[in-house]
Amino acid sequence: MRSPFRTGLTAASAALALALPAATLAATTAAAAPEAPDRPLLAGVDCEGWVHNNDPLTGGVDCTNNTGGNVAIRVELTCSWAPDVTGDWVVVPPGQVGESRANCAFWAQGIDHVGWDVEPR
Repeated sequence: MRSPFRTGLTAASAALALALPAATLAATTAAAAPEAPDRPLLAGVDCEGWVHNNDPLTGGVDCTNNTGGNVAIRVELTCSWAPDVTGDWVVVPPGQVGESRANCAFWAQGIDHVGWDVEPR
């Protein structure tokens, strides 16, 4: 006679094996969705993130400073299958446009999200 415990363990293992790929897919899909910024952007600074047309591992942010003082910007890239990276801080004077860019590691499958930080200077 077969042990009911052994059958239950096999059924549980099969259910777990089927659930893991679905959970992985859900986590991957959730990571690619745009996220709200952790803190509000500095009023008067307009930014636009981008991924390079010819190099899908290069991304950046262009910011226009419409404030009365200097601001510092930097890009933050979420790289799939590789560590996330941040670009250098770039100081943008009033009325000017500045760009910060960064590159994901060569083994990344692409850029999942382009974000940025803006701070007064």
